Amino acid sequence: SMVGLAGKPKYHDNYRLDFIGWFLVKGLASKGRLTKFKTSASFIPKQELNVQNVLDRFQSLQRDLLLAIRDAEGLPLGNGRVQSAFNARVNYSTYSAFQILAVHEHRHLDQAERAAMTK
Repeated sequence: SMVGLAGKPKYHDNYRLDFIGWFLVKGLASKGRLTKFKTSASFIPKQELNVQNVLDRFQSLQRDLLLAIRDAEGLPLGNGRVQSAFNARVNYSTYSAFQILAVHEHRHLDQAERAAMTK
């Protein structure tokens, strides 16, 4: 069998979104926002935020995410399950989690761009 980076077995099948992943990726990526998602109170900032601190933290988290994606290369990402941070009853494949994070982060960048244009 083929071996990938760091001696990990190489996964040869195509990655696929599971149903929940597909639904969330389509809903979050939709420009028309046909599917509205409200965040829970625990994700809403309690006070005014320092823009530079938020930007620095966002960039740091993006670097961590990119490293996690690189480390996952060649693994069977459809086999693992990830529990949603927003709803404990919802879970999806690891591959779906990476896709959901990508469109979710893109949505945050869109929101930041709109906020910057209104100032």
